[in-house]
Amino acid sequence: MAEPTDIQKQSVLPDFLWRIRLAVFALFLVAGAVIWTTNQILTERYTASTRTRSEVRLALFSGNLVSEMRRHAIVPQLLSRDPLLINALSTDAHVTALSA
Repeated sequence: MAEPTDIQKQSVLPDFLWRIRLAVFALFLVAGAVIWTTNQILTERYTASTRTRSEVRLALFSGNLVSEMRRHAIVPQLLSRDPLLINALSTDAHVTALSA
C-alpha cells in the first residue's frame, strides 16, 4: 500500500471540514426548531391556564359584586321612608337634623 501524498491529504481535509460544518449547522437548525416548538407549546399551555384561572376569578368577583349590590339595594328605600331625613331635606335643616 502506498501512503497518500501531501496533495491527496490536502484535498481530503477541506471536504471533511465541510462535512463537519454542515453537521454543526444541521445541529443548530434542529436545536432551534426544538426550542421554537417547545416555546410555542409551553406558551399555549400557560396562556390557557392563565385564562382559565382568570375566568374563575371573574365569576367569583362578579358574583360577589352582584351579591353586595342586592344586599345594599334596600338602603335607598329605607332612607326614603325615614321621617327625620324627610323633614331635614324639606326644611333645609340638613346639618342640624342629621347631627341630632
